[in-house]
Amino acid sequence: MRFDYYSASVPRIPEVVFDTLKTGLSDVVSDIQQEPKGMLNYERAHSFLSPSGERVCMLLSGGSNGAPHIRASGMYSERVAGLIRASWRDHRVSRLDVAEDFDGPGTWHRLESLCLSVARSAGLKVTQCGDFREDRDETSGRTWYFGSRQSLAMVRLYEKGKQMASKARYGEPPASPDWVRLELEMKPQNRDAKERAARLTPAQCWGVSHWTAKLSQRVLAADVERVKMTIERDHDDIRALRHMIEQYAGVMDRVSDQLGGEDALLNFMQRMRRELRRDAARAAVVPVHEQSYSPSSAVHH
Repeated sequence: MRFDYYSASVPRIPEVVFDTLKTGLSDVVSDIQQEPKGMLNYERAHSFLSPSGERVCMLLSGGSNGAPHIRASGMYSERVAGLIRASWRDHRVSRLDVAEDFDGPGTWHRLESLCLSVARSAGLKVTQCGDFREDRDETSGRTWYFGSRQSLAMVRLYEKGKQMASKARYGEPPASPDWVRLELEMKPQNRDAKERAARLTPAQCWGVSHWTAKLSQRVLAADVERVKMTIERDHDDIRALRHMIEQYAGVMDRVSDQLGGEDALLNFMQRMRRELRRDAARAAVVPVHEQSYSPSSAVHH
């Protein structure tokens, strides 16, 4: 189970993001090309290419969209996602795909039956693509879509081996015709969900809805914990406190080490808070003989 597509915005200046990608992917990237024009309202688009000319990832930057955007699909998605997650913990995911591959005679029919059963019980929208006739061309790949692509989660089941066979280059070994891929496409719906998705493992992504968790348990034989994506926004004061703790985490860790642990740090902070409150209360009390009087203060409006 792995990421097969990863698209995320990074709150950093474009030059920093560019240099981090260039350095972090130097072993798989041999060339970086600037595209003739940007896309999605970005001014610039850079493609990071492998020695064979495949796109490892694309960086979009500049323009009205703000934060630089990175997208990767296919075989390099896991690698790019790992670099993004290691470099920028505060990135926001706009879309990710999680894929699991299966192979062997009868794989398609077994997985098709399980997926359709879960889809019926969940009342999902189900569509198909490809030739499903009994007398169809056996080299033609088929695809089932479960759920809506505009929703948080959609699942694809498709004949990956036959898809690859149609795109095979001369001299490449043939792909197994029984190779089937089950793929979850997740599109977080708001800022909080996008930030939360940036911390989910591929397995945890299957828990974003009741029906995807059930499908994972049936097909992948995995006990997937339910993950809540539609969370309530924190109160402004809580968000401010969290930001403060993140900003001063290094200082707090060092003081904790000096005092002998987190409990000692907590006691120290509580004691400091009481002292600051006491000092503030004393400063607020002004002796009567020090209070000033002006005629304007006595005017009633």
